[in-house]
Parts: sequence; structure tokens; C-alpha cells
Amino acid sequence: MEPLSFVREFVAPARPLLIRNAAPNEWQIQAQPNQIAASLKGAKVQVDIAGGGLADAVVRAPGPEATFVFAQPFVTHMTFEQFHAELNEVALKMKQNNGIAEDTPVPYIQHQDNNLQQDFSQLLDAIPLDGPSWARKAFGEPPEARNFWAGCSASVTSAHRDHYNNVYAVLRGTKTFHLLPPTDAYFVPRKPFPNARWAMEQDGTCVPKLTNDHDVLWIQPDDERRAMEETDDGDECGGKFVTVDVNAGDILYLPPQWLHRVTQRGPSPDDDLCVAVNWWWAGSTTVDMRSAVQNALEGLREL
Repeated sequence: MEPLSFVREFVAPARPLLIRNAAPNEWQIQAQPNQIAASLKGAKVQVDIAGGGLADAVVRAPGPEATFVFAQPFVTHMTFEQFHAELNEVALKMKQNNGIAEDTPVPYIQHQDNNLQQDFSQLLDAIPLDGPSWARKAFGEPPEARNFWAGCSASVTSAHRDHYNNVYAVLRGTKTFHLLPPTDAYFVPRKPFPNARWAMEQDGTCVPKLTNDHDVLWIQPDDERRAMEETDDGDECGGKFVTVDVNAGDILYLPPQWLHRVTQRGPSPDDDLCVAVNWWWAGSTTVDMRSAVQNALEGLREL
């Protein structure tokens, strides 16, 4: 990828780009579970736990009122070997039960706090700290964050938008991105939901419990489903979604403000571990202006 062409054709007009087989083989070799475990040498890493695999998502809280809440993950620490073992147990349950119960704890390494550098720095011998060279040259500065992701098909990232230029490399398995451009986000309104956090119960289940934090603006599951999935009434929402499979070795560029929902799966039904890394570069002044216009359009919807 030539940096100047990348900026002109994709960054400036805010167009996503999928580059097949762009991640070198050494990145993918380093992302195999035995290699990750060997590199970490028993060090503990941060793992997020969510009931039914829905972290940072709107879920129905238990109780007679069945209130919708925004549930953040329960945070814990464990070795990668422990994480992988728990992940395999979840995958086995999914296979046996043809799905996962809403209160089943699902582990996911997805903490977007520069964890590639903080928890997984041992992998940086093979994976570049500052991302692909063409991206570094195009943005002209180091990324603001470098993140490591590992999970199974039980974990789903609910529809949301980021303010960053996102360069996302899948190294093992497949990630499926359901995308809506910023111009169509008007048709998928955000609403305020009480803030909650998943909590582990003594019986081993996971339930959302309210916090004292402020409400969170997020997309209601029904609106997300209508916009992001290919349903009979999908056109009624007005949004034009795009579905993209990012396979092992592929790199996706996702511009700021694009709405995206992400699912994942491992290389095979019997091997459900999916691994990815991504780099975030700050958006430009143009992105800030687009965000302001988008927020104004969302506000008009309420009039």
C-alpha cells in the first residue's frame, strides 16, 4: 500500500479499505495460542468477562421490570493459558447447546487501553508496535493506542462508532464487521441507558448490576438488529449496511465515525479462538466537524 494513495483515496474521503493477505506470516505465527503463552511465560493479563458475551452493550437486567441497561464488563486477571482454557469451555457449551445462555460468563481480551504494549509487549518482536509501515507514514505520527484482541464466537461487539482512524489486522480466525457510514447513523438513534457492570455470582453465573455512574448513550438492540442485519424490514430503517469478513492475514482500515458491529469465530468449529491487533490514530479537524454535524442530525431526530 502506497501511503499517499491511501490518504487520498481512503483517509480523506473516509472510505473503508480491506487489504487481503496484508499481515505478514510472522504476525500470524506469533498469534497462535501456544506462541502467545510461551511469550508471556505465565504473566497475568487483563480479561473482561460478560454474560452471554455482551460487554459494553445494552442488555436486559434481571427482575420483574426487565429494564434495559448498558453493561460494562467485569474485569479480572489471569494467565493466557487460563483464559484459553475458559474460552474452550465456553465454545464447548455453545456447540453442545447450540448457543450461549445470557448469564454464562464469557471471557474476552478486549480492553482498549493500549494493552498490546502493556500486557502483550512480548509479542512485539514479531508484531510492530506502531503498526504497518504504510499506515505510520500516512498518518505521520505514532498511533495513540495499540490493542490486542482474543475471543471466541460467543463474544459480540455491539454497534458503536469511534473517533479514531482504525487499522485492524486479524491474525487468527475471522472477524465479521457490519458497517454503516456516518451519513446513515441518523437512522440508528442512540438513547440513554442506566449504567451497569457485569458481576460474578456465587453460583458461577454473571448478571448486570447498576452502578452510580451517569447514563450512557447507546443503540437499542432492536434498532441495531434492523440496521445491521439482513432482515425483511431492513430497508425501513433507511440505513445501508455493508458486511465484511476480515480473515486471518487481512487488514481493515475503518475511518472515524463509521458505525460498526463485530462478530468473530475461530479457524474451525473445534478451534474457536480468534486473535487480532489494531492501531488507533487520532482523527483530524475534518473528523471533528463531521462528528458535530452527525450529532446535530441525531438531535434533529428527536424534534
